Amino acid sequence: MEDLQSRGPVLLLLLVTLICSVSANVANIAGSLTAEYELINHNPGGSYYASIILTNHGSTPLGATGWSLYFCHENVVQFNRFNISNGEYLVTRRGGFVLSHVKGCMYKFTPSPVGFQAIDINQRRRLTFLAAASISGIYDIYPNIYVADNTQSALITNTNSYRNYVAPFNSIFQYTRDPPKDPVLPVSPLRSYAVLVNQTYPVLTPGDIIPTPLMKRATPNKLIIDSSWRLYTNIPRLIVDGLMEYVKRKLEMSESPNEITQNVILFELGNPPSFVENSDEWYNLTITPTYRYVRIVANTTAGLFNGFQTFLNIRKIKTTTSQNKVTEVPELVITDSPRFQHRGLLLDVASNFMPVPTVMKLLHIMALVKLNKLQLLLANDYAVRLEIDGMPTFHTVGSRRCHDESENSCLFSQLGSDPSGNGLGSGYYSIQDYLDILSLAKQLHIEIIPMWNFDSNMRASEIAMRAYSKATNDRTMDWSLPQLDKTSHLKQNMFRLGKVDPCAGETERFIRTIVATIKSYHAIADYPLKTFSVGGDDTDIPAWIDKCRLRNKDVTTGHPYVQTKLEFTKMLVRVAIENEVTLNAYDNQFTAFPTLCFNSTDCPDWMMPFNGSKWYPPNFDVSVTHRDPRVIFQNRLRLRGHNATANISDHENETKLKMFQRNGYKSIISTQDVLDLSVKEEPGPYVPGELPFGRSPIPVQHIFSMWPESMCCSRYECFPRTNPAGYMKLPLHPDPLCLEDPRAKGPIGMQASISTRKVRTESELFQLLFPRLFAVAERAWHRGNWENTVRLPIRNIHAARIAEIQDFQKFKAILGTHLLPMLDNERALYYMTPPGAVMRNITADLRDMRRAVSAKTEYPGFVAQIKTDKMSAFEDVVDNKVYDSLQTEFRTRNKQSTRHSRSEIVRTTFPDKYAREHMIIMHNLAANSSLEFPIQTRFRNQDDATGVNSYSIIHGLPLYFDRDFGEFFNKTGYQVFLQRKPVLIQHHVARMQQHQRQFLNGHGASGTRASNPNTRNAGGPVPMGANQNMMNAAGPVPMGTNPNMINRRQNVG
Repeated sequence: MEDLQSRGPVLLLLLVTLICSVSANVANIAGSLTAEYELINHNPGGSYYASIILTNHGSTPLGATGWSLYFCHENVVQFNRFNISNGEYLVTRRGGFVLSHVKGCMYKFTPSPVGFQAIDINQRRRLTFLAAASISGIYDIYPNIYVADNTQSALITNTNSYRNYVAPFNSIFQYTRDPPKDPVLPVSPLRSYAVLVNQTYPVLTPGDIIPTPLMKRATPNKLIIDSSWRLYTNIPRLIVDGLMEYVKRKLEMSESPNEITQNVILFELGNPPSFVENSDEWYNLTITPTYRYVRIVANTTAGLFNGFQTFLNIRKIKTTTSQNKVTEVPELVITDSPRFQHRGLLLDVASNFMPVPTVMKLLHIMALVKLNKLQLLLANDYAVRLEIDGMPTFHTVGSRRCHDESENSCLFSQLGSDPSGNGLGSGYYSIQDYLDILSLAKQLHIEIIPMWNFDSNMRASEIAMRAYSKATNDRTMDWSLPQLDKTSHLKQNMFRLGKVDPCAGETERFIRTIVATIKSYHAIADYPLKTFSVGGDDTDIPAWIDKCRLRNKDVTTGHPYVQTKLEFTKMLVRVAIENEVTLNAYDNQFTAFPTLCFNSTDCPDWMMPFNGSKWYPPNFDVSVTHRDPRVIFQNRLRLRGHNATANISDHENETKLKMFQRNGYKSIISTQDVLDLSVKEEPGPYVPGELPFGRSPIPVQHIFSMWPESMCCSRYECFPRTNPAGYMKLPLHPDPLCLEDPRAKGPIGMQASISTRKVRTESELFQLLFPRLFAVAERAWHRGNWENTVRLPIRNIHAARIAEIQDFQKFKAILGTHLLPMLDNERALYYMTPPGAVMRNITADLRDMRRAVSAKTEYPGFVAQIKTDKMSAFEDVVDNKVYDSLQTEFRTRNKQSTRHSRSEIVRTTFPDKYAREHMIIMHNLAANSSLEFPIQTRFRNQDDATGVNSYSIIHGLPLYFDRDFGEFFNKTGYQVFLQRKPVLIQHHVARMQQHQRQFLNGHGASGTRASNPNTRNAGGPVPMGANQNMMNAAGPVPMGTNPNMINRRQNVG
């Protein structure tokens, strides 16, 4: 014992030395390494090969002990070896490392005791793996790969920005998601020019702004406002004090205490005309040079504020000869009101934190275009972003992401967070921060709608609540059941935790605390909380049943899930009533049966919402956000079997939007295919945003051209496959999916959304939001006369299309000459597209590299620039100027020359490299039948058991193509297809002959499969043995594909 005591200090010193040496080892390893992420190729049907390439730049070889490599990867790595039930891999070695899943998007490679070879000095080690789905560009690849042991972590510094460690996208196998049949190619300058060259912009008239006013009458006359002008209102100060203070700051103009009639901007209250909608926001703006006044009349301060925003939009700041600044405005009269009362944006600040200055800048821009709702997602699986008074441990743990697998001190690192817990991924709004946001929002008449996920995405709240309970020994709000941590089903984001417990009293107490606390913040800011959003994503049925069973609260009557969900929803309604707020959620929350259904037993009535008049108190408002409002119940009838079309009830022909409105809900349109601004504006690996497998880009025009009030469809969503009521039915098209109901109330508003899972900075956020959010503002405020709505059904689609194009050209003219320069002044970095450009031969000699260049920009007021391989800097393009170059770069600059777009490189001999590569591959496929992929040419050997060489080729490659049917096959499917091909050809010929006879006899479309030219695989049934995932859903791909067929930018000429 004495000997042990005498050696105690020595043992302690050895322990400290060992810990320090391990920590130093992790730091040294990270400091020695650089990492590179390389996408090798996408595979047909939705998977891809990628590599993480490690290079040792240190002075010693890197051994196998004391470290693992951690990285975030949203798409499941080696999905073919992953057991989704227990979350573990079959032993999977890559490059001598063993792969394992940690949680969420986080994976780790650990040096294997068997087969790992030391990484020598200056040696590269490639870890190649197969992953699910697809990558659309560098923004899909998360930064901050790091090295860690059991206690310490250290960042591989070159990975803190994807631009520093992601290998270039140079091949069609990389920048298309389903090669070679995927037609979504990056936009080239040549194809862009073909669209832009035909566009003509109208001459703007005084008062042309975004959003478009309801009524406007203007003259060419101008009014000059100088320093002698004053503000005046006779409205009681209690009503307009905040508004007048805002106006004085914006105009730097003082207020007159006495009534004046000239050289004055007047604010008055008045009654709206009978024909306007949403009269609470109506205003009338009169500007008269004759009587020298500006007059804004409304019946609320919100209307006065809208009128003042219109004034700010039409004014021009000019400098006189004496260097004094004056304001010039046109003579006009505007009467205006919005079509929707809810015009909003859902901003996710939970996944990745957005600081207060960014939110405030966004609020100012939203006010400029009269958007009036900002829904802030404050808590989801990835973080809690708001300080909760009296619960300090809760938000400090819930808002911080670091390397702590136990998650006692923070949430485990996700979405490329800095493992130190500082910087990217961590942060929260203090109480004062939130009050500052509320104060500005109140001035700008923008309602802040807090959103806290009380659904299947409560992981951050659950972990933070555990930490708070442990620190305070207060378990009154801790609903967690640790015994389910490792057995609960994995969610889509690869987490187990975070599914709300509907049977726990602790859950209800937590929800009441959060809502009451946030309401108190609004009361302090003197901006009362009006609406609270609770998320609403469904939880899987077993999770709720297991949680309730453990609490001895089994539901034994009726459908257990439905009964549990109904009681939970009624509890949310009670909390909302007690706090005097409107309850908002996704429609999933109010749908009786789960949206995660697999058979008719689970979901006998899939989309039916709870009856509002039956289950909720009278006059209680519930607003529902629809992400797929036009989904039709009949689409779900496949769950009922082969006789599904028998005994169809009336509501089974309704859209989800109609069904919810019939049950007493107020609907907000937030269609993902059009209003999800997380998706790229145009395809391309260096364009901000994501482009999930199967999704299409969302350009400005798709948002501008939507029909938000149409119950059936928007033009880009369904036409011409469906024909809304009143349209001329074409012979080969099916019946309309639904009919417009003139008595329907329609939605109360529309709302765009943006997730920040792949957004790390303000610059990336604003490039995704702008200019597309301006199109949202236009459609939410102004009803185009070309829209098909329940109120104004269009009878002539062609006339409507022409009117829409003209309207859109005017919209772009206003953007380019007015709104985007205003964003430049605010340092808001909107997305700027590269120019369209064409390079014309000036001689018949193909060896002559001289080309006459013409270029067009996306918006008027912007300038195309060029740089050849013989120039040291960019210069403005002069139309038809001749340049001699093998390689040329094009980019767009703004009017002030303060910023420019990314540059596009064009080879003189091959001006559209994307389309050319696609056509070459299709030509070779047609000639040779099979196509090898880069992964095959790189790794021709079989799997290496040790994983040192790190490759694994799936059985689906190479790819085989039949040009007669235009279909793709794997090897097995192709062999079977060749045996059946003669019979399939006979069937195809017989069907075509039958269809031709029916058509000539005047019967039109007979309903046979071959009668619909859009039908997939019109040549006959899918061959036995063929991999259906590898079939070409788009139909035949002809040899020498026309570049116009793969142009994803809409031709608006």
